Amino acid sequence: LRRTNENTRINNNIMTQMNTRKMNRISFPVCVMLFILKTCSCSEMRHKESLSIVVSMVAGGFASPTYFYETIEDFDDSNVKHDLFMTTHRSEELVPTRGTTEAPIEDEWKQRGEYRIRCVDELGVGPKRVVNLLATANHKWDNTDVDLKHWMLCVLNKMNLMSKEGVFRMDVAMSKIYNKDKDDAEILINHCLPKKKLPPYETAWQYVKCHNAAKSNFAAISVF
Repeated sequence: LRRTNENTRINNNIMTQMNTRKMNRISFPVCVMLFILKTCSCSEMRHKESLSIVVSMVAGGFASPTYFYETIEDFDDSNVKHDLFMTTHRSEELVPTRGTTEAPIEDEWKQRGEYRIRCVDELGVGPKRVVNLLATANHKWDNTDVDLKHWMLCVLNKMNLMSKEGVFRMDVAMSKIYNKDKDDAEILINHCLPKKKLPPYETAWQYVKCHNAAKSNFAAISVF
C-alpha cells in the first residue's frame, strides 16, 4: 500500500511537470505574437491569409478573436473584415436552416458579407465594433451607439430590404423566403418592426435586434 501511494505521488508530480512545460510552450508563442502585434506596423497582416494565422492561434482555446480585438486596441481594423464577412450572430454556423432563401444560400451569404464591409467603409465604422456586437447577447447591445444603428440601416438598404427612410419592403423580403416559410417570416417581420414612427436608423436597429433575438429567424432578411 505504501509503495502504491508513493507511485501515485510520483506520477502526480510527473504529470504536474509535464503540464507546466506544456503551458510554457503554449504561452511563449502567444506572448511573442502579442508583442509583435503591439510593436509592428502590421502592414503584412492586412491580408486575410495573415489573419488566419491569428485565428488559428486562438482557435485552440487560448483566447477568442473578440478578446484579441479588445486587448490589442491599436490592431488595424482592416484585419477584422474577414470575420465581419463570414460571421453570424452569436457565432452560429452558416447552415441552410438559418437562411431559407430561394437564391443559393452561399450567394446570399457572400453578398450580405460584401454589403457589411461596404457599409463599414462608407460610414467609417470600425469593423471590430460590429464583430464584437455579434458576440454580445441582444439584451446587452448598447442602445446609444448611433454609428452601429446607421450601419444596420445601410446594410438593410443595400439588401433592398429597407429604404433610407426606414420603410421595410415586405415584397422583397418575401421573395427571399421559401413558400412554406413565408407565413412565419411575415409574422416575425411584423412583430419586429416598430409600431410607432422612429428615425430610420432606429427602425433598422429595433428590427435587427428583435429579429436576431427570435428563436426562428431568417438570415436572408437580416444583416446577421
